[in-house]
Amino acid sequence: MSTFGDPGFRLHTAMGQFLSLIVYHIADDILIPWDLPHAATVLSNYITELNETITSSDYSTLDITPIADAIAEFTTQAKRIDQIGKQALAFNDTNMIGVVNSKYRDFPRGFTSVGGLPGRQTFKNIISAPGIDNGYGADVFPAVTDSVGGGNEAAAKEWIEKSARAVSRAAEILRIGE
Repeated sequence: MSTFGDPGFRLHTAMGQFLSLIVYHIADDILIPWDLPHAATVLSNYITELNETITSSDYSTLDITPIADAIAEFTTQAKRIDQIGKQALAFNDTNMIGVVNSKYRDFPRGFTSVGGLPGRQTFKNIISAPGIDNGYGADVFPAVTDSVGGGNEAAAKEWIEKSARAVSRAAEILRIGE
């Protein structure tokens, strides 16, 4: 690194300073800076990618509607909590800001699989994980993708249901009122 990659470690210094500024920003924000409507859009893109993977496989009749329905509910809750967070900031409602921050803190836990992903138990996120065969590239809905790629339709169906429940869990964590 000192000879070829970053002589003088200037790039390392700049990266450290930049990341420190981001951490200070996040720590000082009254409301955790999540853009959940954008996260919902990303999930919608992921379901499109999963659909393409399934369509091009031998299991093109697999029904991923449960995941799509769960993403639709997540989208609804993401928009709602985003609006509530903005209103809480506008009115300086510290109680509601605390509630929204706790929801923002906890919702990613909904995306986890207790036993981990099949074949790689250390990875627990059912939305995205490093692929088994593609190095550092990420797979979306990795357990479903791996099951389809491995020719295991029963496991794919099981993981479609588990993935839908996980997204629904995250949406439920975001729910306020109603």
